Amino acid sequence: MVLSARDVVFVGQYSGQSILHVCVRAPHVMVVLAGLDYAWQHWQFEKNIRMSKPASKGQTKSQESDTQLKVRIHGIMRQTARKPYTA
Repeated sequence: MVLSARDVVFVGQYSGQSILHVCVRAPHVMVVLAGLDYAWQHWQFEKNIRMSKPASKGQTKSQESDTQLKVRIHGIMRQTARKPYTA
């Protein structure tokens, strides 16, 4: 099979147009994929940082039932109440 000069030029032009077409479209596809990836990562992060209901209840209960903290807070409140008010 003999290739003429015209066939070689046609193949070169076709290859060049195809490469240019891919180089123009590829960034658009990458931007769309980056946007989808960002949305997915954000959703995953928000899902992972949520506390479960039992864990939330346990944390609240442990904070409210800390007797040493309650004693300290009440002591500070008593001291503040005993101080004379000066304007």
